[in-house]
Amino acid sequence: MNHLKEDNQFIDEGASMTFSKNEIDLGKIIRDPQFLTNIYDVVRIVDPVLNQVLYNEASDKLIGVTKGTCYSLWEKGTCCENCITLRAYEEKNSVMKFEATCDKIYLITAVPMMYQGKVYVVEMIKDITGKGIVESLSGNNLDDMVGFVKHHNDLLVRDELTAVFNRRFINMRLPTEIKRSEATGSPSAILMIDLDGFKNINDSYGHVAGDCILQHVAGLLHEGVRGEHDWVARYGGDEFLIYLHGATMERALAVAKRMKHSVEYGKIKYREVEIRVTCSIGIGLLENGMEPQQWIEGADRNLYLEKSEIDVPYVKESKFWQSKRSCLTQGRDKKLTEMAYFGGKRCD
Repeated sequence: MNHLKEDNQFIDEGASMTFSKNEIDLGKIIRDPQFLTNIYDVVRIVDPVLNQVLYNEASDKLIGVTKGTCYSLWEKGTCCENCITLRAYEEKNSVMKFEATCDKIYLITAVPMMYQGKVYVVEMIKDITGKGIVESLSGNNLDDMVGFVKHHNDLLVRDELTAVFNRRFINMRLPTEIKRSEATGSPSAILMIDLDGFKNINDSYGHVAGDCILQHVAGLLHEGVRGEHDWVARYGGDEFLIYLHGATMERALAVAKRMKHSVEYGKIKYREVEIRVTCSIGIGLLENGMEPQQWIEGADRNLYLEKSEIDVPYVKESKFWQSKRSCLTQGRDKKLTEMAYFGGKRCD
């Protein structure tokens, strides 16, 4: 079993080895024991916050595997949804998973290590195409194997009903998004979206109708997220969370306006009945020193202030919570003022 120690040491109990920052560099950590590079096709060290490959040892079987983003190996333009490097980093434990390209199946092992006070992740990657490992679970057809791997990875981070990301994904990804914003100095925002009167819809039309509405709204939110590193997740029940990478208040308000318009002017048909829904949206800007729960609480607080239909501007109580009010106007004034939350009530 592998363990991290606070004195910048990485211990492998099975091999009875201790590496000290005063004795080795990053490359030596994965060259000893040397048989790792004979067992795996790729052994590399990754910065899990910035998704950067810092060290790479690849066999001739994988040509073009160099330093850069860790996800470029998987022919993706952004980080993996079920990123085991992040999981190993957050859980401080070894993690394994299957990954697939269009014609190959891989087994990846991610192991966290501490070096000079910072946690990195060692990734060990093995091409297992044709080895009988995945074939025993999915069949011998390559398309079936790729589909099996994708489905298995989706189950961990996708909400089964709506197909957007789930609460587990939020808990795994949001702490790293905070660290990434701090490391790069870029702003970030989240939107908390709640459907107004959703219980009444369930009571009036049934839970199947409610499920259809959740699927419809989730699809609209997913289509409305346009940033390469933005994402949508179902927080729970009829609440959704949207992460906006690099977003200022101006951009967050623009996205919230677009999402609100899509939801409230969309027509949802269920058994020949047209159901219309409204939503409330709370915006939370990332502040220095914020923890994920504080960030969510700030956006959620703004959301429910609007739901309570308070008509006076909310007085700021904490540096973590943006406290000004805005609402979506129609007709005479279509300009959104730079405020921090708005919700289901239209202002005339």
